[in-house]
Amino acid sequence: MPKTIIRPILSKQKALRLRSLANLTAPHREIAIPIQPTPANQEKTIRVPELPTVNVRTDGWTKTYVFFTGGLFLVGIFGVRVSNVYTV
Repeated sequence: MPKTIIRPILSKQKALRLRSLANLTAPHREIAIPIQPTPANQEKTIRVPELPTVNVRTDGWTKTYVFFTGGLFLVGIFGVRVSNVYTV
């Protein structure tokens, strides 16, 4: 009794992905497939008439971060001033 091989039917997108993967894994073979833009995938301008609202919540960690960042800034300024004083 002969064996029956069942192969799934691939969509065009899956077939193109598999073909491009085959091109990546087989460097000795080069296949150039020109892709022409169709009306479905052409670039279109998108206009946003109104920006969405954004909620910004500050918690204790944010305030601590800002406090220590300011401290580092002050230490940096102090270091620059001291290095200018003690340069020969």
